[in-house]
Parts: sequence; C-alpha cells; structure tokens
Amino acid sequence: MPIVTPVSLALALWLQVIYNLMVIAWSLLLVSLFAPYAAAYWWKKATRSGAFTAFFGGFAAWVIAYFIHFAGTAEANLGIV
Repeated sequence: MPIVTPVSLALALWLQVIYNLMVIAWSLLLVSLFAPYAAAYWWKKATRSGAFTAFFGGFAAWVIAYFIHFAGTAEANLGIV
C-alpha cells in the first residue's frame, strides 16, 4: 500500500530510538490481533465481522491510549539509549 511508506518514514524520523519503535510495533500487534485470535480460537460463535470490529476497535483504543499515556510518561521514555 502506498500509505505504508510515508507512515513508516514519519515514525522512523519522529521516534529515532529503536526501543520506542519496538514498543509501538509489538503493542499494536498485541492489541489489534490478540483479541480477534483468542475469540476465534475459543469462541465458536465468532464471526468475520466481529473479528474486523475487534481489530479496528483495538487499534483505535491503542492510538487513543498511547497518546494519552505517552504524554504522561514521555520524560521517562525519551532519551533511552
């Protein structure tokens, strides 16, 4: 997708410490994929639309929580070598 390149470049330039990039990558993977996977694996009435809703809902919640929480912990998280 053409949007992946500018987003990746913006993240790489904004967060120049690999630790912060890894935190974003793994937390995003966890919140957006674990809930649909767990529901599909153990809940027999899970549907495709429910999985997509869980994916986008988890992503939206992560984006909101990340920017709210990051503002409070920016001093501790920035400058990590």
